[in-house]
Amino acid sequence: MQLPWRNLHFIGLGGVGMSGLGRIALEAGVSVSGSDLVPSTAAKELAGLGAQLTIGHRAGALPLHSDLVIYSSAVPEDNPERLAAAAAGIPSIRRGEFLAQIAGRYDRVIAVAGSHGKTTITAMLAHVAQAVSPASPGYLIGGSVPNHPSAAAGDGSLLICEVDESDATLTHMTCTVGIIGNMDDDHCWSVGTVDKLRAAFAEFATRSNSLVLPDCPELAEIAQTHRNPILIAESAETEVAIPGRHNRYNAVLAKSALTQLGFADSAIDSALQTFPGVDRRLCLRFQGAVTFIEDYAHHPVEVKAALEAMGDYSGRLIVVFEPHRWERVRRYGAEFATLLAAADRVYVLPTFAAWMDDTHLGGVEALVAGIGPQACLATKHWRALAAEIAEFANPGDVILSLGAGDINQLTAPLVEALAE
Repeated sequence: MQLPWRNLHFIGLGGVGMSGLGRIALEAGVSVSGSDLVPSTAAKELAGLGAQLTIGHRAGALPLHSDLVIYSSAVPEDNPERLAAAAAGIPSIRRGEFLAQIAGRYDRVIAVAGSHGKTTITAMLAHVAQAVSPASPGYLIGGSVPNHPSAAAGDGSLLICEVDESDATLTHMTCTVGIIGNMDDDHCWSVGTVDKLRAAFAEFATRSNSLVLPDCPELAEIAQTHRNPILIAESAETEVAIPGRHNRYNAVLAKSALTQLGFADSAIDSALQTFPGVDRRLCLRFQGAVTFIEDYAHHPVEVKAALEAMGDYSGRLIVVFEPHRWERVRRYGAEFATLLAAADRVYVLPTFAAWMDDTHLGGVEALVAGIGPQACLATKHWRALAAEIAEFANPGDVILSLGAGDINQLTAPLVEALAE
């Protein structure tokens, strides 16, 4: 698989999506440079593969022979490398736009959209395609997968990727088979309004030759206007080797997309039985007298799915929840409170702001009060919090951590505390 560039520069190279694109470029024989604020594991891996990595953002980090600059949507306009690129006449594009250009070099493309579950569905597709395809598929997964890189260039015959609605760059993708797993109002503040968010999904649908999507009211208009919709009943399930009914439904969507490309049902079913899941998606972190599970849920729909998956356990449920962005607390605080009230104990951490400056929208005190007396404010003193949770837990209890921010820093000390 060949790309039309010789030298690419990535601003924000350490992010999972950006580093995946960097890996694809390197495997395709392109020279890669990039920068990020911290030396993430992903960025270090790319440096080991030959990428030129700079820690910190400054104009001098940009090689002036770069053909193109790719930047994360979290990178502001006044970033010194973006300004240097503009001054040097080097074109710059967002990550999602670059992904669409990469996809155009492949014979066939499966692209996954949706407010929730994109990463898991994409990882399922990549896992199955690698297991059963005689060719070498390319893929880009927006999360870490066990014992495997999150991206690969492949041989150019097939690309499997997820597309982003948070910055509306999914509207640039053209694909053989598109998947819309669901559509909620999450990220509507990033693109302007709920109507603009829905319009972005609708535009993605028009750029998909075939479209796999749930048979549900939220997506009915898109389904009715599409030239080749493959509607999946909301009650459908396919067995997969990870917990949660939502994952059994995700597997149906993935299977339906692969059958559109000629993959055999029996081969897909067999491969799904060995799918290991995605990091921070209902991951079992500790199993002893107490069970500890970590999940990435940060929207009410995701929190509900994670809590429902805990129904297989009989002990008390202890939840540690880190809200992700104050905008979500403002919009969904009452829903979060109602869902989390079902737990026996809830530790609520300060909100993780991500890259948006919306601290003016408030804190989490009202959320804690809405959950009830079993909820309390917690701090990000990870070892102290881990010790407190481990002391509170009784044999048979289940601890569930929820959040997409830095709550994963609790995992190691809590596992250590539980082991002791």
